[in-house]
Amino acid sequence: MQTNTDTVLITRPAEEALKLQRILEAKGIPSMIAPMIKLSLVEDLRPIKEQLNQIEKYDWIIFTSPNSVAFFFEIIESEKVKLYFFPNLKFATVGEKTKMKLEEIGYRTNFVPIKFTAKVLAENIHEIEGKHILIPTSNLSNKDYIKILEERGAHPKVITIYHNLDNKIDESTLNKVKKSNLKYITFCSGSAIHSFVRQLRPVGDFLVGKKVITIGPSTSKVAKELKIKVDFEAKPHTEDGIIETILNNKINEQT
Repeated sequence: MQTNTDTVLITRPAEEALKLQRILEAKGIPSMIAPMIKLSLVEDLRPIKEQLNQIEKYDWIIFTSPNSVAFFFEIIESEKVKLYFFPNLKFATVGEKTKMKLEEIGYRTNFVPIKFTAKVLAENIHEIEGKHILIPTSNLSNKDYIKILEERGAHPKVITIYHNLDNKIDESTLNKVKKSNLKYITFCSGSAIHSFVRQLRPVGDFLVGKKVITIGPSTSKVAKELKIKVDFEAKPHTEDGIIETILNNKINEQT
């Protein structure tokens, strides 16, 4: 069991959590993994397939997370749809990681908002009046920004392509988490916070003496709604920002 007072609890889905753990431990920061959510492709792909069959009508595709990119192109590949046949199709991404994920697959981002939130993207994306926009997303994604797009004259079409579900943590792992001398708890999504609250009751007692780090304003908003004090919000709003926050806090405590 970890007893180091600098130990970080990572609540991301398992595969992403392992990547973050490797980076943290390479920097000498011990961590524990307790994935609070799991992601899976929807079973019924008919709605997205219907849109892919008329992809030529779309002017933009908006991706709000790296996961939306990954699942969308998994479907694209299985359906053998070649987006490069539609040179006028543009892509917008929320955040640097989403942009990088899209570029890894071989497509260029045409718009990234200055702040990594869907609301800021909706307010600032250019040339959308009268345009058709496809938005592949999860069942739990915040869709408040859709109204902004509609008010600006766009025609957004939101399609759920993957599920974001609670990942039931086994009793052994839960007990280790509760008994460990954690210092930092990291959250990269509002859904992870909801799952955390459901599985670690009473949360107020558990959080005593621990510092909560969120990846950005949307996640911070959920934390505050659930009465969880946010000690740090990563800047930039990325995984790298979380790591930098931890390192900076350690330095500040030593001075």
